[in-house]
Amino acid sequence: VRRLIFESLSQIAAAVESSPRPAASGDSLSAAVHAVPPAANALSDLSMTTVRFGHAEPSLYGVLHPASSRPARARAVLLCNPFGQEAVRIHRFFRVLADDLAGAGVACLRFDYHASGESLGDDHEADLDRWVRDVLAADAHLRQRTGVQEVDWLAPRLAGALAVRASAQAPQRPGQLVLWEPVVWGARYVDHLLAVHASVVADLPDGG
Repeated sequence: VRRLIFESLSQIAAAVESSPRPAASGDSLSAAVHAVPPAANALSDLSMTTVRFGHAEPSLYGVLHPASSRPARARAVLLCNPFGQEAVRIHRFFRVLADDLAGAGVACLRFDYHASGESLGDDHEADLDRWVRDVLAADAHLRQRTGVQEVDWLAPRLAGALAVRASAQAPQRPGQLVLWEPVVWGARYVDHLLAVHASVVADLPDGG
């Protein structure tokens, strides 16, 4: 599992190094996903199943990639989305990674947090504590659907902060917690988001 994840991340890093397109400061995810070579973006025909799950009610949306080889590995991987444009830009990579892992016999679950993506909920209901519980619910659902005892978590950016908090509360700790450029300073992260937004607006034909 660790080898497959880090091989995929290494492939992205190599693509970024060879790409002539400079990345904005702190915007490595957007640069990475745009620069993934075509071979890494080839989506397979592996099966996947949409699922609904949650706490008191099934408000969360996810996509389960069951292990396609037999025997399946005795572990699974939970892919924790980042947020906003970072979630949009990493979506394809997560899909390809989940297919690769499933093809190697490792089941995966991708999911949307409450009040984001395809999950239910209004914006005013979203907060960090709720999203931490969503990570725990996703982990529990993946274990229940696959029967595995070991689940590894991959969490980029703000999802890294959620995953660290969730791991401290989890009834069963993740086997491996992979943090990809995690957000560790909230104020700096907000400043970065504002700067990226201002840059995008400035590049609009009418100047925003």
